Amino acid sequence: MKIFLSAGEASGDAYAARLVTEIRRLSQALPAQQLEQMIWEVAKEEGISRLKEFIDPNASITDTWDFGSEDIEFIMALEDKFKIKIPDDEISTWKVNNDIVQTVKRLHVSEDNPSPFMFSGVGGQKSKIAGVKLVADSSRWGAISIVQALRTVPKVFTGYYSAKASLSTKSPGLFIPIDFGYANIRLARHAKNKGWKVLYFVPPGSWRRDRQGADLPQIADKIVTPFEWSAEILNKIGADAYWFGHPIKQLVEGAKCNPEVKTTIAVLPGSRKHEIEANLPVLAEALRSIDRKCVFALAPTEVESEFRETWNRLSGRNDDSFVVGDTGFVLRGARAAVVCSGTATLEAALCECPMVVVYRLTEGMQREAKLLNIKRPKFIALPNIILDRPSIPELVQEEASPEKIRQLIENLLQDGQEREHQLSDFHELDSLLGPSDAITKTAELALDMLTDIAKSGCENQCQTS
Repeated sequence: MKIFLSAGEASGDAYAARLVTEIRRLSQALPAQQLEQMIWEVAKEEGISRLKEFIDPNASITDTWDFGSEDIEFIMALEDKFKIKIPDDEISTWKVNNDIVQTVKRLHVSEDNPSPFMFSGVGGQKSKIAGVKLVADSSRWGAISIVQALRTVPKVFTGYYSAKASLSTKSPGLFIPIDFGYANIRLARHAKNKGWKVLYFVPPGSWRRDRQGADLPQIADKIVTPFEWSAEILNKIGADAYWFGHPIKQLVEGAKCNPEVKTTIAVLPGSRKHEIEANLPVLAEALRSIDRKCVFALAPTEVESEFRETWNRLSGRNDDSFVVGDTGFVLRGARAAVVCSGTATLEAALCECPMVVVYRLTEGMQREAKLLNIKRPKFIALPNIILDRPSIPELVQEEASPEKIRQLIENLLQDGQEREHQLSDFHELDSLLGPSDAITKTAELALDMLTDIAKSGCENQCQTS
């Protein structure tokens, strides 16, 4: 069955990759009840009389588990039945029947049990690594203004028409657009008209508290949004919307680090070319004299050697490090961070890394904002938007001077009120972002939709015949 995903920027690409992984994992796994029945049948075949109460998942097996011939034959039969290899050290931890079920459930999901789905779509390097057959590479599509969008229009339109052609198939499946409303709204409408079921994951503008996309209920069968207020608004206007928590939490799960090993300054200069061009010179001047190692978290599209050369030339620093495509790794080891506004601000907060948010516009973007009379929003950093108060400092345009950036970073590097204030707010933010399995829950919803598609297809086929 076909699953077509469309992600236009780095954060969406990361969500798409993890979603594919979760769909594949869940689709390969047998239901627990079916596993229990199959394991019980193996037990009966091997004459394991003490497991006759296997229907009770909490029934103890430790009293008679002695690794005698009966036990070994049962384990060998399980390995043969499910085509798995059960480690000896794991067997020794089994205490109740359900432990056997959990071991088999985990191990039987493997490359020997391929997913029944065909994944294709629009995305970047992470989607490709996850097994998505790309019809268009969106790695350099990101833009936030008309001026910058004009530079990417040829690439976006070429990719858009490739995606549109793929969605024009006679055998539709499930279309999962992720954010990037510029192209995905149009693709969702087209897919719906061609008979695809549409699951919009992270709809555009979901962070707005006053409104959501009015056309979303018509173009999407189901919507999964990262903010609770977004789901409430969407449901009120007729959508079938769900809030499972923010997906970034699952991506950075377990990212908290011992404060004693947090020594560096994390620098996240942005994932878009124009962001780096605007931010890097002022960051170079701000950090030039700070006696701390800087570690850069670079987008997968960046060439590390070229970026290093540019940074060393601008800053006069030669001992800094550069990591491509692993923001969490950089933030886990950082005492404080300078972050370009975006999803990365949430990642820093979840990694308990105090930060200052910096955003500078190019000259063309400044002229555009003035011409269109675009007003600065109340907040630009997602932690501030979610908390609805100024928790972390936002330095925009002229405010983002080297002196101000340096001052704020030096304050955050030291124990004190400003650092503790952010850390305290991060705990509240963690709670507001909801559970940490949003991508898994979205994968479960996708599988439910795929089941409905399959049933509908069978019914149509029966009626035709």
